[in-house]
Amino acid sequence: MEWMTKVLYGISTALFIPVVLALLFYFVRALFLLGAFYHTWVSRMKFRGRFVPFLRSLEKAPDTSFPSQITKQSALGYYAKKLYTAANQPPIADKIIADFELYCQKDLSRVRTLAKIGPILGLMGTLIPMGPALVALAQGDVTNLANNMQVAFATTVVGLFIGGIGFLITQIKQNWYNEELNDLHYARTLITAQYDEKKSI
Repeated sequence: MEWMTKVLYGISTALFIPVVLALLFYFVRALFLLGAFYHTWVSRMKFRGRFVPFLRSLEKAPDTSFPSQITKQSALGYYAKKLYTAANQPPIADKIIADFELYCQKDLSRVRTLAKIGPILGLMGTLIPMGPALVALAQGDVTNLANNMQVAFATTVVGLFIGGIGFLITQIKQNWYNEELNDLHYARTLITAQYDEKKSI
């Protein structure tokens, strides 16, 4: 039984360096994603300022031409352009909307990874140094105890920071994509109505 305990202890100790390296990697990744999120937010504000008036113009004049300047500002603009040219073909239109949903899921999955992996790595980085810390406590080695506890608390904070960034971005982007998917369905309805009206004439 003692050898099993030593093996488990050796495995957990050996995992400490990979866990710390992974924490540093995801911490840098979280900072990059935070910067990219700000850029996306600014671009989205500009895009919405042009796309929403386009939807309103479709309500009043269904034959409104698609504004080409918005296709490169957002993924929604790209898929809306494809939908605009294929709205009279239901199978293709369905595929375009499905592709947009898949794009949203892939983008969110990258951010969800931070929300899940951050706390996991933080917890591992907390528990691993606790073993040496308890040994130091039993031996009365206060310095070694303090060093291990400092590492344990630091990894917890970094892991929670990573998870918090991932959770925050995920929630906001989820709301964005729900709104954009709703707009895409609405645009398809308006464009299809336009096609049906021309066909009936």
